Amino acid sequence: MDKDRMILQKLSDLKDLNRPDYLELDSSYVITGGIIKKDDKVIASGRVKLFEEEILSFKEELLIILKGRALELFMNAAVKECEENGVQQLHAFIEDKNFAKVLISHFGFEHVEGIPLVLNLPRK
Repeated sequence: MDKDRMILQKLSDLKDLNRPDYLELDSSYVITGGIIKKDDKVIASGRVKLFEEEILSFKEELLIILKGRALELFMNAAVKECEENGVQQLHAFIEDKNFAKVLISHFGFEHVEGIPLVLNLPRK
């Protein structure tokens, strides 16, 4: 057997006893994943989860007070739906720093480190 060969085992193929503790599977939103083994040792794991993103648009001429009320109604409904369906996180990608501050201060969003990336599928 080639010593550099790595093997991917899908989650569905893993027995519970062989699954590493750090491979979280407590969400029904995990749709696939697996572990990578080298020399029968787990060297990496990964999973794909469904992703919840908030998308909200306002008419530009709308008064700020009406935007605030609309945002509050939308957020209350979005949070309720997510909680009722077991969604653990709600993501928002914001370009306007002032709007980001509103989401943080009024709705509890948190700043996360990293660079948001997207892979559009299907690949061409």
